[in-house]
This record gives sequence, C-alpha cells and structure tokens, in this order.
Amino acid sequence: LVVSGITHGACRLLRGRGTYTHTLKAMIYGLTPSLVVNILAILLGIIGLAAGGYYGLRVTGMIIGLLAGAWSFVIITIGLREYHSIGTFRVIVALILPVVIALLAVVIFFLYYFGGYY
Repeated sequence: LVVSGITHGACRLLRGRGTYTHTLKAMIYGLTPSLVVNILAILLGIIGLAAGGYYGLRVTGMIIGLLAGAWSFVIITIGLREYHSIGTFRVIVALILPVVIALLAVVIFFLYYFGGYY
C-alpha cells in the first residue's frame, strides 16, 4: 500500500490522470506473477539445498525469479500507462523516482550519522 501510494504520487507528479485505486490495481496485477513464480523459485532453492547443495536448482530458481521480476515490471508499466494516460517513459521515471529518492535518503542518513560530522 505504501509503495503504491508513493508510485501514485510520482505518477501524479508526472501528469498522470489515474486514481490511487488505479495505481493499486496496476501494482497488484503486475506483482502477482512475480509473487507466484518467486514462491516456486524459493521452493527450487530449498530443494537444491536439501539435495546436498545442488547448485543448479538454486541458480535456476534465481534466474526464474529475475525473469518474473522483469515481467512484473513490464506489466506494471503497461498498467500504469493505461490507467494514468501517460507515456511509457514517464511511467518508467515514476517507477524509478521513488527508488532514487529512497537511495538518496539512505546515503544522506549514513553520511550524517557515520560520516564523522558531529
């Protein structure tokens, strides 16, 4: 819900016309395949560990998880583009903008508390 709210704010900032409900729908629809496939990837990893640390199943699980994440990103991008009536580039910026802001906040936090500035 929080990520959807931040994403919705970024979409509105970039002149999106959809509602928060539209953003939430796009996020849920987009993340569902990733959730299901990542559960399977985790199970593959557990089976790989149970089979004496068989590395191939763990790598396969990771690759499947990455592909599912990429597919979810595509679905979310299409959903937000359609719901908010904005271009694909603006949707991608709206999805990346909260991540960049969060990373900057973390860097500022660490610089402030661990950078030697008292």
